[in-house]
Amino acid sequence: MCYPSTRRPELPTDPEIYCECMEDMLPRFRLARSILYRTVTSGVELLDTEILFLQFRKMLEQIAFASLVANKAVYSAARAKFANDWRAKKMLEYLAQVNPEFYPVPLRLVSTTPRGDGTNFHQLEPLTDGFLTKDEFVELYDYCADILHVWNPYDSRSRTINVRLHVRDWLSRIEQLVSLHQAQLVSGSCWVAAVPDKDGKVHTYPAQPADEVPPV
Repeated sequence: MCYPSTRRPELPTDPEIYCECMEDMLPRFRLARSILYRTVTSGVELLDTEILFLQFRKMLEQIAFASLVANKAVYSAARAKFANDWRAKKMLEYLAQVNPEFYPVPLRLVSTTPRGDGTNFHQLEPLTDGFLTKDEFVELYDYCADILHVWNPYDSRSRTINVRLHVRDWLSRIEQLVSLHQAQLVSGSCWVAAVPDKDGKVHTYPAQPADEVPPV
């Protein structure tokens, strides 16, 4: 069976590729919320749970890969390693070697000030809680692996898996991590990404420290 590709025929720019990576998460957010609030269901609770954790796993992988979009070879190598290694902690250690600042920095808007040239100065600061941390990334990825693997019928352990937080909280933490964040690519480029922005699409914007912004 063939599936239509949603990718563009020509390779877009690095910011566009990053936006595409992030936009792949938006329908997954919608599906996860629909299952959580029972507007969509398979009719079997176990299958609904597996669908949810499959979406979580896809979201986590997209977050991990997105910072590598400026280097095709590095991106491809990372995907190959992720496909063959289920240990999230080891994968994140590998990504940190390639791009030490690969993990998104979640932000919040502090203030907006009009400037004399018709643009606005947006002051942002990092979030301090409520988002998915690196340690929680590893924790959730491991839960996903446990839930998505077929259970061994000869295993005497309980089939109940304690995922610590309610699935609603895991989804909220992922959304808080990426909804407005600083993105650092392997190329050295740094943007602020809105996932999604006011128009429902993902956009990136150049950013720099406040003390480096030229006066107008």
